Amino acid sequence: MTRSQNLLREPDDMVMAFRKDAKRQREILRERAIQLSQPVVLADLLEESAWQIVCFRAGETTYAVPLGELRDIQRVDHLATVPCSPKFVLGLVQVHREITAVIDLVDFLGFRRSVPILQPATVVVVTSAERSLGIYCDELYDVIALSEHELIHPPATLAPIELDITRGLTADRIVVLDAPALVQHRQLTLGPS
Repeated sequence: MTRSQNLLREPDDMVMAFRKDAKRQREILRERAIQLSQPVVLADLLEESAWQIVCFRAGETTYAVPLGELRDIQRVDHLATVPCSPKFVLGLVQVHREITAVIDLVDFLGFRRSVPILQPATVVVVTSAERSLGIYCDELYDVIALSEHELIHPPATLAPIELDITRGLTADRIVVLDAPALVQHRQLTLGPS
């Protein structure tokens, strides 16, 4: 018998053996029925992609914010400047009939900006409790799925201000911001927080 004839014969032998063993067949079918009768738990399906994060570039770094902490993304033609404000405050913008400050995250973190700030500007507006904050972004990317256990703890070499507002890093070195911590940060707060 040739090898090809032997390969063709083997599946037939397995099918025949399965047919002969009716007890095993019933066991397999019973196991399948039990598995199929179990309720589907939506949380189990969503566990792998627990977060949806929107990614953007500010300066040379790619950042992300969870969608649950995002209020809006706006294209702004003009930012109203605020006299005597810190250098990282680019200005004010109206978002849903509320005035919101817009910051340059690069300057806020103490880095040197290598590309100029352009207008019209793309502003990612994040929120926490009753406060909102706009973050100027040089380029808006995509929304990706991320599980919290995929986050890498931020390295200790980060500056204290970076550690204050960073949830962690992704495997692709995207910095996932802690939007509530950023909005409530002491350098952005006037008076009691």
